[in-house]
This record gives sequence, structure tokens and C-alpha cells, in this order.
Amino acid sequence: MPINICFILELEEKILIIKIYKKNKLKLIMMKGEESKQNKILVIHCGGTFGMVSSENGFTVKKNNVYEIFKKNFESEKSNFKKNIFDGEIREKNKSYVLYKKTFLLKNSYLEIEFKLCELNKIIDSSNVDISDWSMLCNIIDTCRYDGYVVIYGTDTMSYAMAAVSFAIKNRKSPIIFTGAQLPVVIDLKGMDNLIGAIEICGLMLEREMKCNVWLYFSGFLHSGVKARKITSCGFKGFWSTKEKVFGIGKAESIELIENIQNEISKQFIGEEFNLSKNKETLNFFEFILQNSENEKFEKNSVDLKNIGFEQKYKFSKNVALLKIYPGISKNIFKIFLKESMGCVLECYGSGNFCILRTDLLSLLKEYIERGNIVVVVSQCLEGNVEDLYECGNVLKTFGCVLGKWITSEAAYCKLAFVLENFPKKSWKEKIIENLKGEMEF
Repeated sequence: MPINICFILELEEKILIIKIYKKNKLKLIMMKGEESKQNKILVIHCGGTFGMVSSENGFTVKKNNVYEIFKKNFESEKSNFKKNIFDGEIREKNKSYVLYKKTFLLKNSYLEIEFKLCELNKIIDSSNVDISDWSMLCNIIDTCRYDGYVVIYGTDTMSYAMAAVSFAIKNRKSPIIFTGAQLPVVIDLKGMDNLIGAIEICGLMLEREMKCNVWLYFSGFLHSGVKARKITSCGFKGFWSTKEKVFGIGKAESIELIENIQNEISKQFIGEEFNLSKNKETLNFFEFILQNSENEKFEKNSVDLKNIGFEQKYKFSKNVALLKIYPGISKNIFKIFLKESMGCVLECYGSGNFCILRTDLLSLLKEYIERGNIVVVVSQCLEGNVEDLYECGNVLKTFGCVLGKWITSEAAYCKLAFVLENFPKKSWKEKIIENLKGEMEF
């Protein structure tokens, strides 16, 4: 039986990949001329728990602290990131770090990943985020022409930010991977494992361009950006996609993660079998890449953040309400939510059921829709979708509500906020019904 060890030897401008078997048996599995590819990744630090420090009022964000974290981890001889993950050198240029990596095998070439770390001028706890911050992030990604992007973001509102970026940024094949931490990196390194994994996966995605371009990498799992939801405030798992299949990459420990990625790449491109453990609850990410790849290549053009003059191109509407239906909800509260909004996400029971005995609420809802406003019905349940199976749910469809199917509350809110601000009123419902980023399906 083979074991998971693969040596790479360079000899007279050739790459020799040799697999070691038990009983000291060796097998040459590839010998190709060396060709190096380079993918440029921009890492954007927006704030959140990842780079927080302790204060008398609790953990808080601190400007420039993320640079000190990187410097400490990459200069330490004991650091796993220096000894086992990255080759090459790290350089400091105008408060940004550049690092090279040359360990991935893709067909007959090496893959070299270069990343640059930049911090926004205003870093904040994600609980303080406003929709204008989503606009700024979208403008940065749209203006900085890197091959891929990794966004360090606070976990509390990350689901909203990922959905907003997913809907706003169109016709870009560059992968955008969000990540963060449940505890500050200064006291726990799992956040750094999340970041390293996100950078590696972002670089690998560029070799197999994906139909979906916004993702979350967290604690060894990769989620679609319009499906992931924060499910725990204390566990390191953090997020899960209850309305979507999840991709298992490996354990969160960085060494094991990268070894699994390398072995998976070797298996897919060289054709040799490796005894890798599979998570039965997840899909294999690299098999998905191969199944969903496109062959187009895009132009590389790097731009420094400091040289950018931003145009407020991406906008989101604040006239969207998010209302949870509950037993005994008053007519006045219901009326205020509808009066002050042009779009409403209605969190209903089960598969999208509403209390049909509340004719006072149904009357308000009907008037609201007749004025040209949009109502998207989502489920309060973590799992399952919205359907018109029951009389209590079908009545909403007859009034003209949009049944959200598999969409999450966060994605529905961001989709409404984007559509209402960027499309004429007559096309609102058509755009909301359209499955833009896979948000409406399982």
C-alpha cells in the first residue's frame, strides 16, 4: 500500500517526483521540464477579531497590529509558517508583505503564489459595519487588478458582507475568499491557519476558474459566499452552510491542511492514488474544481491600494426591512416595517408559512405589494426551503410575494439591498426571482 510521501527532486532542469512505498520501494511518477506559474493574491484586512488586542473594555481592533502579527509569525524560527508552509522570503514594503511559495505541482509546472497584505484606513469591529463599508470593499476589489483576493473580516456580519460582494461584483473570475477568527490571533493561532488556508486555496482556484467567485474558508471547510451562516459564537467551527453542500479541505492545523492539498493536487493531476481520509459529510473540493472549471484565462495587472482614487460604483439601498414573524405580532409593528421600506425579507415559519387568520396583516401586505414593493419569503429554519405546500404558505404567493426557495435571510437582505439601488423599479421582482449566484438553489 502506498503512503502519503512524495519527494521532488530538481536535476538538470527537470522535475522528478518520486513516491515512496513501504519496504523502501520507489516509483518515478512524473518527470517534466520545469515551468513556473505565478498568481498574485491581495489580502485585505478589514478588521474584526483576527487582529484584535486586549483593552480595559475587552478585545478591540487596533490599527497596524495585523502587520506586527505577520512579522512575528514569519520571523520566528519556531513558527510553523516559516518551517513547514512557505519557502522563499518575506519582504516589508510600505506596510505590506510579499511572500513567495513554490511547492504546488500542477501538471508539468510549479505554482508560485505571491501575496500582498494591505489594511484599510478604517478597520472596525464587524458589529459596527454599515452598508457603505460593503461599497468600499467592492470598489477596492474592482479597482485593484490582482489575480485573487483574500478578505480578513469580522465574523459577526461576515455572512452579510459575503452576500453583498457576491451580488455586486459581476463578470469577475478572480476568486474572493473571506476568512477570519473566532479568537484574536495574539492568543490563538487558529485564525492564522484560516488565513494561510484561504491564501493557498485562492491561488489554486486560479488554475481552475470557478463559476462561483466568493467563498468563505473557515476551520478546514470551504463554503459558498451566499450560503454560509454564523452558527456559533464560541466554537471554532464558526460557520456552516445549512442550505448548501460544503467542501471539506482538511483539518484546520496548517501543516496537515497543506499536506492534504498537495496530495489532492498530486492525485488529480498525476493520476496516482493516495490514501487520504474523506469527510463523509462533505464534497471533495478538488474534484469540484475539476468538474466546474472553465478554460479562459484573464489578464494580470497589479495595482497598489495607495494609488487608487475610488469611485463610488457599488451601492446598496437602506430601504430594506428584515422582519421575523412570531405569534402575537402587533399590526402597528408590522405596519411600521412596511411603511418605512421598499423591500422586505419576511422570515416565516417552516416552509414559508404565515398566519392566514391575521387578515389585518395580510391586508397590509397586499397593499404593500400593490405599491410595487418587493417581499421575499424565507424560512426561519436552519435547514429546508420555502415552498407553497401548505395553505398558510400559498396565500403569500397569491399576493405576489417572492418565495425565496433555498436563500438565507442574510443573502435575501443583501440581494434586495443591491437590486433596489441598482435596477429600475419595474425590474425589481424579475431580478429578485433570478438565481444570480446560486442563492436560490441547493
